[in-house]
Amino acid sequence: MFSAAIAPGVSAPAPKGIFTEVFDELFAIIKSSQKMAVFDIAECNPEFDIDNHTAKLAAYLIYQYLF
Repeated sequence: MFSAAIAPGVSAPAPKGIFTEVFDELFAIIKSSQKMAVFDIAECNPEFDIDNHTAKLAAYLIYQYLF
């Protein structure tokens, strides 16, 4: 889902994935609907991650979900 440029730590990087700016806008709309029942981070593989970019993105996503 996210661009390989910001989430390299996955087994199948997405060259045409989205960036956090797009995610933030979409997630705000989804969250404000109060209809989200499940939130999932499918993969964060430290073997492929570069400088913890994907791990930091995962932490950011969890933060956005909680707050």
